[in-house]
Amino acid sequence: MKQNNYLNSFKDLLKNPILFVPDLINWILIMVGAYLVVSASGLGFFFSNMNPEILTNESSLEPLILQLKSHVETNFGKLITSLIIFFITAFVLGTGILTLKMNLITSILHNKKIKFKNLLELNSKHFYKVIFLRVLTFVFFLGFIFLLLIISGIVYAIHPYLSYIIIPLILAFYWAIYFRYPIMFLNNRGPFDSLAASYTYFKKKSKHVITIWLITTLTLFGSQLIFD
Repeated sequence: MKQNNYLNSFKDLLKNPILFVPDLINWILIMVGAYLVVSASGLGFFFSNMNPEILTNESSLEPLILQLKSHVETNFGKLITSLIIFFITAFVLGTGILTLKMNLITSILHNKKIKFKNLLELNSKHFYKVIFLRVLTFVFFLGFIFLLLIISGIVYAIHPYLSYIIIPLILAFYWAIYFRYPIMFLNNRGPFDSLAASYTYFKKKSKHVITIWLITTLTLFGSQLIFD
């Protein structure tokens, strides 16, 4: 039964290629943004004028590192400004694209006809809720990482290899909040309720969450290989 559900979900995805559009837009924006940051900071000019043979000559690497350090120090203001603009823009645009994607999925699941005007209305309705959920997730993640660092320091004192326990714990945290966006859009929940409901769902159906995450990860990885 579950295998049929996964297969049907994959077929629905192939029947609605419009669902790939937000990811494609996001990928293009990231590439363009990264190019603009590199160009604005002068790093593009620095590397374009670098002799490729330097990378194969160990004696030339140290002067190259010193030159790069000097370049970064000289253009530090431009680099920081470019990065700040990039991350703010990426956050805002990324939120809009994520909202668009979830609205598309919701419309398809509810068998609604996809209209651009309706999507714009839905985006404006959910945009700030998604921003708050992303910020809230980030704050919880920072707190979780801080707690993990404390635990890691304690277990490392017992035995160094025990500190690797943080890897499955980070994955468990990610799986616990994995369905936060579908829950928000499909059940019209608020940011806090979406996180809480996602955690509850993970506790009840952890195998299902991990399976969906694995399928999604492999699908995204496969699509990247195709596009590359």
